[in-house]
Formats: sequence, C-alpha cells, structure tokens
Amino acid sequence: MKKKIIELCGGKDYNFSRFQSNLKHQVDQDLILRKIAEWLCDIFRQADYEEEKIGRDLYRFGRRFFETYGDRLARNCGASHILPDHQRISRKQEQVVIELFNAARLAGFLGDITRKQLARILVCVLDTSYTAKQMVDRLGNLRPEYEELYGALKKIFTRIFPLSRG
Repeated sequence: MKKKIIELCGGKDYNFSRFQSNLKHQVDQDLILRKIAEWLCDIFRQADYEEEKIGRDLYRFGRRFFETYGDRLARNCGASHILPDHQRISRKQEQVVIELFNAARLAGFLGDITRKQLARILVCVLDTSYTAKQMVDRLGNLRPEYEELYGALKKIFTRIFPLSRG
C-alpha cells in the first residue's frame, strides 16, 4: 500500500494535494481509501501515534487523510460521523468529563438517555482506553470523590433549566 500512496502522492514527500488530485482519476476510489486507511492505522498503532516514529511527512499525510476522508470512510461502514483521535477529549480530563456527563444524565438533563447510550457517546469523544461495556460499568460506579459535583450540578441544572426536566 505504501507504494500506491507514494505513486498517488507523486513521491515520498506524501504531498496530500497531489494525492487528492491523483485520487480523482482512480476508478476504485473507495477501495483505495479503505486500504490506505487500514495501512495508516497499522502504521500509527505500531508507532504509538508518535510523529517522531512515523516521520513528519507521513504523519501529516495521515492526519489530513483522516480529516478529509474520515466521514466518507465512516459512511461506507454504516456510521454517520467519526471523530479523529486528535479531536477527542484528552485523557487528562477523562474522569471529570465522565462525571460531568453522568451527573447531567442522572439529574435528567440529557433526556431519557440510558447509561449504555451515554457510554457509547463518551467512548467516541474521549481519548480513552475504556471499551463501551467498561464505560457502562464505569458510569454505574459513582466515584465518592465526585459526590459534591453531582449535588452541585443538579442544583445548577435545576436552577438554569427548571422547565426542561421531565
């Protein structure tokens, strides 16, 4: 696949504009995009997503590739939208974000969303190691250190959105 990308980029500099221009002339664009996506995912995973290990040009190409074609690839797989890894919420804030959303859910301000539905959303938007099932379990285990947060958010949500509660 590397050979095909280099061919479409017009050289080893992984020129994305040239790639896009040359891709337009390919008959099997979706197949090419899918194969390149698989190849890039393998490369990025093997290098722990570190630019230094991947190489600056290929790293930038990969980022632009998924920013540009991510939604198209997702639609072809039955999804409506994907969020590239670099746009996900950092693990540094992961636990706080989980608690904030869980507090909003428990206070009734996310409608009648279930723990399972919220878990799927959080796994998509957080840069997390949780699987969807692990996130469901995590949402069911309220952390005592965030107990105050739950009470405070419920109070705030009730004051700000008094009519939106069901």
